[in-house]
Amino acid sequence: FFKQKTAYEIRPRDWSSDVCSSDLSLARLAVGWSIGAVAGLVIGLVIGLWSVARAVGLPAVSALYPIPHIALLPLLLHWLAITDLAIIATVALGAFLPIASAVYDGMDAVPRNLIRMGQSFGLPRRAILWNIVLPGARPTILTGIRNSTAIALILLVGAEMVSSDRGIGWFVLSAGRAQTADRLLAGLVVLAILGMAIGFLLSMLERWLLRWR
Repeated sequence: FFKQKTAYEIRPRDWSSDVCSSDLSLARLAVGWSIGAVAGLVIGLVIGLWSVARAVGLPAVSALYPIPHIALLPLLLHWLAITDLAIIATVALGAFLPIASAVYDGMDAVPRNLIRMGQSFGLPRRAILWNIVLPGARPTILTGIRNSTAIALILLVGAEMVSSDRGIGWFVLSAGRAQTADRLLAGLVVLAILGMAIGFLLSMLERWLLRWR
């Protein structure tokens, strides 16, 4: 009796086209991270500038931060009912919290003497924000951005493993279930290259924005 072959054994070269489906993962990552980053920057600024917003927003961010974000995926799937939207929302939430916290922490760490000096020279509040507070908070904000990209990539892979039938996360999971080492290694190599590319771009951004250091 002959052993029935799996689809991967019958078509050994088809896995290369599945790896190329990582462009869908890249799109999900870019959209989700962009939404989360913009929201994190705005909310972080609001929390840092207004005491009322700080009293409401800071406890909420602190409460959500330690929750494993991938655990919210079933709830997002229930609410949104569309896999892509749920994955993007999970990635956005993972990017939002580190950036919002970093923006507030960076603004809070700016020496008050610099702010008082700007006020003594008669600088308006907007000028103090753009010329003193945000430049002083920039290193902390960039650290939050770097952390958020790592968290977003992890959440993307986890969400695709749980709820998608396409993308690099699904590809790695299916390779592991099928015990096909070549597919599994190919998926891991793609993830490594993606992580290295993101890290390189962030390093270039930090070098440009922190060129005064």
